[in-house]
Amino acid sequence: MSLTGRGMLWTLLGSEVSRHPWLGFGLGAAEGRVRQVFAEYELETAVQPHSELLRITYDGGVIALVATLWLIYVVWRTGARAVRADRPVVRWAGASLAGGVVAALGLMVTDNVLLYASFYTCNLAAIWAWVHRLQLEGSSLTAAPGPVLP
Repeated sequence: MSLTGRGMLWTLLGSEVSRHPWLGFGLGAAEGRVRQVFAEYELETAVQPHSELLRITYDGGVIALVATLWLIYVVWRTGARAVRADRPVVRWAGASLAGGVVAALGLMVTDNVLLYASFYTCNLAAIWAWVHRLQLEGSSLTAAPGPVLP
């Protein structure tokens, strides 16, 4: 979809959000509205507004948007804290996670990063799990030693 098509959808959905600002229109409502608009104007097929932040707000309102941004912040904070760790591997993993979250947040403006089980989203989840495990290993006095790398 072109940026012009996205602009039309963003303007339409953004103007409708004010009708149900707190709880939104319900899960999947943005997709239904996008399909309706594209059918009315006989445009190319699109099923999402191509803005994750707008989709979340349209479907779940400001409450869902705030909850999503809070969860994103918690994941970013995990990476940012790991950057200050003693072990280099934890620092690198933390930087990867924090940077990946910032990039994902930027992509959420113009695409549906969370909606699609994408390569990008799966990588962020894997890096988060890796950082979490490395932090647990580093903070546990009884942790079993990991494999020795050459």
